Amino acid sequence: MLKNMNLHTVQSATCWDPRGRIQGQGTTARFLYGTPWEKLLRTLMQTTLDLGCEQAPYVLQQASNKRMFNTQNYWILFDRHGNPNKTDALDIALRTFKKHYSASETLHVLPDSRVYLLIETGNDFWEVWDGFRSGVSEEIKVSRVGAVTSNQAKIEDSDRTNFRRVTLKASTVILEPSSFVGWDEPIRVYNLDVFAKMHYAICSVLTEQLNFTMNLTFSPDYGWSYGNGTYSGLIGQLQREEIDFTAAGGLMRGDRMDVGDLTVGTFMARTVAIFKQPPLSAAKNIFTLPFGIGVWTVMLAMMFLFTMALILVTWSANQKNGKPTALSTALDAVTMVLGAICQQGPWMTTHSVPARLVTFTLFLTAVFLFTSYAATIVVLLQSTSRTIVRNLNDLADKPITFSVQDTKHNYIYFNETVDKNIKKIYLNKIKPQGKNAFTSPEVGVERVRNEFHSFLGEISLAYNIISKTWQEHEKCSLSEIELFKIPLLTLYVTKKSGYRDVFKQKMIQQHEVGLKHRIFKTMVPQKQKCDSALINFHSVSMKEAYPVLLFLGYSIFISLLIFLFEHIFKIETA
Repeated sequence: MLKNMNLHTVQSATCWDPRGRIQGQGTTARFLYGTPWEKLLRTLMQTTLDLGCEQAPYVLQQASNKRMFNTQNYWILFDRHGNPNKTDALDIALRTFKKHYSASETLHVLPDSRVYLLIETGNDFWEVWDGFRSGVSEEIKVSRVGAVTSNQAKIEDSDRTNFRRVTLKASTVILEPSSFVGWDEPIRVYNLDVFAKMHYAICSVLTEQLNFTMNLTFSPDYGWSYGNGTYSGLIGQLQREEIDFTAAGGLMRGDRMDVGDLTVGTFMARTVAIFKQPPLSAAKNIFTLPFGIGVWTVMLAMMFLFTMALILVTWSANQKNGKPTALSTALDAVTMVLGAICQQGPWMTTHSVPARLVTFTLFLTAVFLFTSYAATIVVLLQSTSRTIVRNLNDLADKPITFSVQDTKHNYIYFNETVDKNIKKIYLNKIKPQGKNAFTSPEVGVERVRNEFHSFLGEISLAYNIISKTWQEHEKCSLSEIELFKIPLLTLYVTKKSGYRDVFKQKMIQQHEVGLKHRIFKTMVPQKQKCDSALINFHSVSMKEAYPVLLFLGYSIFISLLIFLFEHIFKIETA
């Protein structure tokens, strides 16, 4: 039997003469003797227990108190007095389990337990029965799971997935009861209670899978440590064993593992900082971006060549007609080339055919250059910069304002963080605002829409608001950065619960068949796609035109200086 169970260490709890020994033939099991009861119960992995001993009820009760009836601990029960009357094995199993389980109304031999009773029904033939309760106060359920002889053992697991409508106590959390309209009603006001609704859907399926009834109560919060080993809210109820499991998902935190056992990860509550990237004009001078350095170099060379060509054809025509060529001719050529590039009409008339051909070619070339330049400027005016805020360091150093969703876990994680950039954000951008820094998702998302502002909150809530209030083109500049690595949510069960492994199996099954994915897709808004980045009209502010206005101002100032210089020069030479 030990070989069949693959047990490597067996603790023997008997009252036999020490000279009597149990031997495991053909196995690698080690048998330990003479171990005190208290130490035995601390180190127990597998045990054989003689129910004929006086201390057997004490051992069972202590094992129950320490929650040692679970999948990690196999218990093999037998009575050394055997079955002298050859009574029916079912009758013996019922009487034996009821006798020892009923001795204590709180014996935790629940569906996760592995307790086997050996009953001798023939010469060298033992039947193996197991017994468990669906709930602490429920009747014993026994079933024959195998048989053992000296040569072989065949044992199968009994069905532990039918709790026979036992009532299990659970608790959930509704943070905003004023907007809660019921589990079966569609969501009207989207808030953090959507996660409670999603986990209620999972628990409802669990009740059908395992055939139990859920007695659901409500808690005001998810539960956080008071600092003295006790917890508030939902986790506090679990710690005090007022409930069997949580019907709302709690974060997988290390400090909570001391008061409850995890099942499996359910959903992820992503808390990220969202913001709109500023326009490209806020990061760079867009009027120098349309062309690369090579194109600008070619343009300067072209302007020089057209200037020299105009001077040459003008000088050639003057030479032919016997007219002198003044210095102003060269300056006029430079002015004409600059005017053509800036789409200004020619202010002087050329009479020679070569000069007219050069002028025509100049203006035709300038049209194509100006069209390409202007079209690129229009595109750049509608573009956003993806280089302003790229990481946490930029978020901490750039002049972007900050606000946070008013939830308990945000306070906790800001207090626990060791990241220097997150600390800088808190000290420089959040703490100076006081309570005003913690706000609702509606206010935070609206500030993101209208300001250079970042809002830290549960991302699905933000997606819901954005989908209802933002225009399509506004969604294209949305960016997000994850500040905290928020752990997965999970359903907690009481410490060393007799339901953990059964719950885990059924929740994994829900995931495999797609039920969990369906719940998530049905209830959680998804990120909005950017499908119309360049369709809508974009107004241009003074901020975008600032480089051009600055250039115009400098040009006017330089022109006035030149005018003043010419005026003084004329007076001095008069």
